[in-house]
Parts: sequence; structure tokens; C-alpha cells
Amino acid sequence: RVEVKAERCLCQTKAQERIRPALVKMFEIFPPSASCLNTEIILTLKQGRKVCLDPKGKQGQKIL
Repeated sequence: RVEVKAERCLCQTKAQERIRPALVKMFEIFPPSASCLNTEIILTLKQGRKVCLDPKGKQGQKIL
């Protein structure tokens, strides 16, 4: 789930299972900032849903 709040991180929860690359339309990487101390990876899936990846997980490491 992705929430947009200026003073908080965009990712409140992260995907628990691997996301198939064929389902991914695009991805965005947000580095740590004043509003969020975490690196955040947000995938936009082809059906429009947004999913957060754990940057420390296997799939997140491949993207970084």
C-alpha cells in the first residue's frame, strides 16, 4: 500500500512475496530525505496498483 503524505514515508507496508517482473510497468526509487529516512522502492504494476519493495530484500537489492 502506498500513502502520500509530505511528512511521512510513502511505503507503510512492503510486499511479502516476490513480484513477477512481467507484471511491472515501472519502478521509482526514493532516496532518504528529511521527510523519510528510508530508501523506498515503489513498483507500479501494469494493472495500476502500486507496491512497495523492501530495499534490503533480494528483489529490492537487484533493483538498486
